[in-house]
Amino acid sequence: MKYYLNPNAALIKGRIRSMVFDLERSVYQLIPNTLYEILYKETGFSVEDLVKKYAKNSDTEKIIKDYFFKLLELDLIFKTNFPEYYPKLSFEWDYQGEISNAVIDIDIESKPFINSILSQLEELNCRTIQLRSYNHLEHREIDSVMASIDTSIIETVQIILPFISDIENEKLVEIAQKYLRLRLVQIYGCDEEKLIYSSEDKRTNVVVVENSLINEKSCGVVSAEYFSVAFSTFSESQHHNSCLNRKISIDKDGNIKNCPSMSRSYGNIKNTTLQEALDHPDFKKVWDINKDKIHVCKDCEFRYICTDCRAYIEDPADILSKPLKCGYNPYTGEWSEWSTNPLKQKAIEYYEMQELVKEE
Repeated sequence: MKYYLNPNAALIKGRIRSMVFDLERSVYQLIPNTLYEILYKETGFSVEDLVKKYAKNSDTEKIIKDYFFKLLELDLIFKTNFPEYYPKLSFEWDYQGEISNAVIDIDIESKPFINSILSQLEELNCRTIQLRSYNHLEHREIDSVMASIDTSIIETVQIILPFISDIENEKLVEIAQKYLRLRLVQIYGCDEEKLIYSSEDKRTNVVVVENSLINEKSCGVVSAEYFSVAFSTFSESQHHNSCLNRKISIDKDGNIKNCPSMSRSYGNIKNTTLQEALDHPDFKKVWDINKDKIHVCKDCEFRYICTDCRAYIEDPADILSKPLKCGYNPYTGEWSEWSTNPLKQKAIEYYEMQELVKEE
């Protein structure tokens, strides 16, 4: 029997190294580009075949064997006499609706329109929303919003709020227990990070975190912490932008945007419907800026599992520029602190992020 790449696995080549992903188990393994070439070219192989064909000396033989058995251990390769029974995955992506996800910043200007916004999102077949606030929201207000969502087609809700008190946190836990569609409540600006509630099935969590969400400029951080090794994300990212595709947002002033952090508005919720904003000829242009089109990102081995940001980029004059808040260098394979990078200081000043950087 010969070994084959698991049909649930995908190969991604970077500039200096590659990765093999298991999209079913949500694991990945970094591999040398030479091993990528082998796995990409060979449709059925044994370790002996690989050693005979590619090993130039005892050192390369050991490297091939070590990686072979590591991939076998992770079920990224498997043995069979019938490879035709294991067709390759298709990475086509589609969504039955105009909008799949939305971000709503709740504040004085947007709060009176929240029920109208939710109703319009339902008409657009939106299934996931994130509610954020930079100021205190009464738990009664949150409960009222969740009650409206509970009878809608919206399936998943995240709520991000500032820390007020432990008593308020207890009330938020009660709301999380009450509404099954509420999957995450994140309370920021705390003294420590901890999980304060998790449902029995682990699908709903209430967490407190140390970092502060000062304003819209706090968004856009690219980190391995946010990698998503999931089939839906992986396939969507190959065709579309991993953050903005099928997204619509309302900022704290009621402006309708691709993302609350972006400067361009397509109207205000007071006098413009979400559909009218969507119909603007420029609104959907950012949806198809995938990682293969973005400078530097196109050479990165993480590109299909990584988040993106078009609001804050290294060169504000070039929409295809690398995300400003990414500290990874695919040409060296090293991570560094983005905010102290001398090459990013001009963009930091352009976006007036000096105070935000100091806070971090």
